[in-house]
Amino acid sequence: MNSLLECDAPAHDWYRFVLSFPPHLVRDYAGRFELGQDAVVLDPFCGTGTTLVEAKKLGIASIGVEAMPMSKFAAEVKTDWSPDSDALAGHADLVAEKASSTLAADQLSDEPGTSTAEGLRLRGLDADAAKLLIKHSISPLPLHKALVLREALRGEHAAGISDHERLAFARVLPTEVGNLRFGPEVGVGSTRDDAAVVAPWLDRVRSMVDDLRVLGERDGTAVSVVAGDARAVASCVPAESVDAVITSPPYPNEKDYSRTVRLESVLLGHLTDRASLRNTKRELLRSNTALRVCGDCPVFCVSGCGGVRRMWSAIRSP
Repeated sequence: MNSLLECDAPAHDWYRFVLSFPPHLVRDYAGRFELGQDAVVLDPFCGTGTTLVEAKKLGIASIGVEAMPMSKFAAEVKTDWSPDSDALAGHADLVAEKASSTLAADQLSDEPGTSTAEGLRLRGLDADAAKLLIKHSISPLPLHKALVLREALRGEHAAGISDHERLAFARVLPTEVGNLRFGPEVGVGSTRDDAAVVAPWLDRVRSMVDDLRVLGERDGTAVSVVAGDARAVASCVPAESVDAVITSPPYPNEKDYSRTVRLESVLLGHLTDRASLRNTKRELLRSNTALRVCGDCPVFCVSGCGGVRRMWSAIRSP
């Protein structure tokens, strides 16, 4: 279900959530609903923007609502085709050169297996941020390289370009730099003591550049990505403004969506400590008491929603 056709890769492959649905489903539903370019599509659980990206490719305006900051960021960047492709390419080369120079000064190479961290004082996250990571999700030397690249990205920040570079950074972190595996639950796979960081990041940016040379011509279609709770969608979407809803709601199980994007959320600064994690979780639609956080109501408050109560009763019935 999560497979991506080669023809769909532009923008969609800039960053993908492991449980995202394939873009061709959006095309199929847009055709079934006979949506024209005067229509507006809503995805109240937009995640990393599959519906929004595909709607934009079809020339259909769209609105997305998302509670996870990392996912919202990804959806915003994936639907922004305005950067000048040559400017992005040139700036990424500058960032890569700066990061590589810093690594060389640290007596390290980006190429894995050619350096040793023995005797070096490696960079690390501050204590509060480090506690948020899944244990062993990234090894010390790759983390050092990632933090060097992050510093270069921050130091060479360029309006209208840097968000795309940061998303490419997020794209390589979980499996190309870190040790995570998805199947579909997130866990730690084989531990890599060393990994390239700058080179795979630059490859991802260059792929974006190639996509933007084509997609930039279709950047006129309106897309809005709203940070919010899908249960309060009426507060952020005008009444009678939507022609169709195409979405994949959260699974009714104990899945903690914040874990799936935890590494990149911490490295990009969307989550900084346990308080920020708790605040984010409170905005998520949680279907199981195991996902409660400190301060939550001990029971689900659905007494005022007859539809939810009927659905809950049906699920619980033998």
